[in-house]
Amino acid sequence: MNQKEIAKKTGAIPVAHHKPGSDEWLKLRQTGIGGSDVAAILGWSPWKSFFSLWAEKTEVVKAEQLDSAPVEWGHRLEPVVMDKFEDEHPNLKVIRDVGTWTHAKHKFLLANPDALVVEEDGSLSVLEIKTAGRRDAWIDGPPIYYLAQVQHYMLTLGLKKAYIAVLIGGSEYKEYEIDADTFGHDVIISQLEAFLHYVETKVAPDFDGSTSTYETVRRIHPEISDESIEIDGSLLLEYRGATAEFDSASERLNLIKTKITSEMGNAKTATVDGQVVFARQARGNGTPFLVSKGK
Repeated sequence: MNQKEIAKKTGAIPVAHHKPGSDEWLKLRQTGIGGSDVAAILGWSPWKSFFSLWAEKTEVVKAEQLDSAPVEWGHRLEPVVMDKFEDEHPNLKVIRDVGTWTHAKHKFLLANPDALVVEEDGSLSVLEIKTAGRRDAWIDGPPIYYLAQVQHYMLTLGLKKAYIAVLIGGSEYKEYEIDADTFGHDVIISQLEAFLHYVETKVAPDFDGSTSTYETVRRIHPEISDESIEIDGSLLLEYRGATAEFDSASERLNLIKTKITSEMGNAKTATVDGQVVFARQARGNGTPFLVSKGK
């Protein structure tokens, strides 16, 4: 199925066919809101905040591209996981390398799904491929930041269903079907429009307490001069108060972890109402440590 046929079925508009990660692809992403941006705007991303994304879109800082082993192997394993999805669904046809699309009305919406699926009735669905090192975040299904991504793709392409196929720990394959949430789509559009207002006016949004925002502000001011400035004394009081609260909370957390570890003894897991909530793990021959399962 070519782009013209996809456009006829979806109503979306093809924009480009750049290779994901290429300079051309990155420049195109700067012109709109892509699937991986949505979770940051909604406050659901563990990697990027609303402020950090704003700083990148306004070019206050240069957009950082993750260059790590997990990212590299995620790209390398994507076609392998997609092959597995095809093997599991011989009745469906997978269309790979579909390029970047925009919404017919909301041109700021950009979608670059990993693939599209032709259903038995001829309709199209989104297919998104993921890899994960640990299954903790997937205990209750796909993490919310990936759900936001596929909802964004369905919204942009006018589709009613998406699949997420994930390879966990290099050997555990899972897949999920996600239905389009039309009410949620209205909320997404509203939130994205609010974000774009900040971008277009170049008015900085409020700071939040995320590590991402802190690291972005550090990048905005990379130099150290010889000058000294006077700051509001209330900031000093806030800092000291937060430090004291942090120390107290850390001590209380250690106390609770100690109690749980003691109660577990040599057990591998602990449950509440039959659901695993804690586990004891060890790296190599190291001493076991406590891990919380789920949220």
